Amino acid sequence: MRSIAVITARGGSKRIPHKNIKPFLGRPILEYSIEAALQAKLFDEVMVSTDDREIAQVAERAGAKVPFFRSEGTSNDFATTADVIEEVLAAYRQLGREFDTVCCIYPTAPFVTPEALRKAMMLLEQEQA
Repeated sequence: MRSIAVITARGGSKRIPHKNIKPFLGRPILEYSIEAALQAKLFDEVMVSTDDREIAQVAERAGAKVPFFRSEGTSNDFATTADVIEEVLAAYRQLGREFDTVCCIYPTAPFVTPEALRKAMMLLEQEQA
């Protein structure tokens, strides 16, 4: 079973510009979500969906993939998380890659842990959701 972690990190926050890479305890807040996903060792791919080059650079330095940028349609204030996930999966499909499970992790969730991700995946499998 192939799985992907999608971390949704657009650059256009109006209240807190570039909030996804603002320092939190000395590191860009986005790094915590990437680190948890990588350390969980559940995912064939940990990727960041973004429309911003600076966010992409931070993501790649932290070990995530940024194989493409978001479209304008999924970078605005009206795009839903589901819209972003659908776009990511379609783009991977065009690259010849398919995934059985998708885990969406928000970039401003510094307290998500590898253990919580593993527990969630276990529940998903147990319930055959």
